[in-house]
Amino acid sequence: MKQVFEDGSTLITGDDIYKHFEKVFNRRNNYDKNCSFCKYEDDYEIDRCGDCSLESGDMSCSCHIMPPCSKCVNSAFEPSQFLINYKHYRVNGNGKWRWECFRSDKNTWEIFNRMESEGWELSAETLTTGVIAIYLEKNIDEIEETELCDKKIEFKKIVTKFILAVKE
Repeated sequence: MKQVFEDGSTLITGDDIYKHFEKVFNRRNNYDKNCSFCKYEDDYEIDRCGDCSLESGDMSCSCHIMPPCSKCVNSAFEPSQFLINYKHYRVNGNGKWRWECFRSDKNTWEIFNRMESEGWELSAETLTTGVIAIYLEKNIDEIEETELCDKKIEFKKIVTKFILAVKE
């Protein structure tokens, strides 16, 4: 269970504490357990969303009291395998970054996977103006391609177009 109080403090218990520590160590595929990362979100042939406990955001895990809890039992969440990982640099972070990811389609994921195996690396930097600079690098010191994104909501769409355009 994760509970955020009015003063900003956070209480994390149960299995959520392990997930929290994994995010603290910031590994690749650092996704949130929500519908936007679930592999069933756009799959209309398999309707697993109707009974899924993630749909109702007001439930909390209570496995620390008496497992298994209804949130865990009724969860149909399975993370997509098509996650695009990128380094996100913080504004004025003195070069500090963290792994972030977003869910993609199979075609884009396969192309990006090949690019990564060839030595390409995707990174993004949120500038003080709110614009997100997107970089594709082949060598760490040499930026090969750059793209700008004005709105955070369009980030996924712009990165996908960028990956497909660079590989052509």
